[in-house]
Amino acid sequence: MIISALTVYMEVETTHAEVPMTISNDSVELEMAIGAEYRIVEGERYDGSYEVTPRLYAQSLDTDGKLMEDDVTVYEIPISRATNPTGGLTVLIG
Repeated sequence: MIISALTVYMEVETTHAEVPMTISNDSVELEMAIGAEYRIVEGERYDGSYEVTPRLYAQSLDTDGKLMEDDVTVYEIPISRATNPTGGLTVLIG
């Protein structure tokens, strides 16, 4: 037997749940209404990198209209500091 998996990407949001009650001496009546709303989000899956290292030029990830599975991590710009022969501080960025 061959079993295959189907992955469906969708976003589900529950809107509300209400439970009104009427109580008398010898009985309890419950009326229940549960509302749910869902929206199907369609799109192509993003297969690129989720990690970005800043550069001296503009960059972009090809994510427009695509479904992403994780957050994008943008790394910090490397900075190093060193004293120089004149007694000052030299800062290297990148």
